[in-house]
Amino acid sequence: MLRLVQVKGMTAYVRASTARRTQVPRWQGGRLPLSVELADSVLELLGAPEEWAKHPEMQAAAPLLEVQARWSALPAIDCS
Repeated sequence: MLRLVQVKGMTAYVRASTARRTQVPRWQGGRLPLSVELADSVLELLGAPEEWAKHPEMQAAAPLLEVQARWSALPAIDCS
């Protein structure tokens, strides 16, 4: 379990957390959370870069996703 301390530039600083409650990332104050089905579809698409050319949104995001893959890792379906 990690706790976000701060974001500076392109770096997120975290600490180990002993909190018993967890928080799920939310956009727009929780009004637009990802459904389980949508989250699974996004993970499936992220895991298939050869399919990105078929999706204009993925073409637009590809440069950023390539940087993330080099610097860190892209989310994966099997990351439990």
